[in-house]
Amino acid sequence: MQGRSPVLRFNGFINLYQNIIELELQETEAACKRARGANAEIKSHMDSFENFEEEVFNAQKKVAQLEEELDQAATNIKLSTERAEENDKVIVDWELQITALNRRISLLVNYFISDAAYDMQHIKTCLNIVLYRIFRKTRCRGLKKRQE
Repeated sequence: MQGRSPVLRFNGFINLYQNIIELELQETEAACKRARGANAEIKSHMDSFENFEEEVFNAQKKVAQLEEELDQAATNIKLSTERAEENDKVIVDWELQITALNRRISLLVNYFISDAAYDMQHIKTCLNIVLYRIFRKTRCRGLKKRQE
């Protein structure tokens, strides 16, 4: 290459430099395209991540709300159970009182029945005595009249 002139060498150098610059520009454009594609993909993933984050946040809110409702339901069940137990105790107490009253009524009925039977027997006896006396008086009168 010594036979070449310095201008030709310089032109070759410039051509080589231009080719290098064109290659670098092409590589730069390809890198920019890849970078834009990567940026778009990153943006897409960030949007997906933000949507996912929002969905997770909403799910956590719903879980917290459901836990609160569960706690409230458990409290309501506990209170209802306590009230039911208290009402059950009241019902058992009333049942015992009703049983005691029924027993007293039964005893009173039996007492009145036996007392009424005694009274009836007493009335019969008194009636028999009265009838006997009436019978005797009328019989005695009849005898006196006959004797007269």
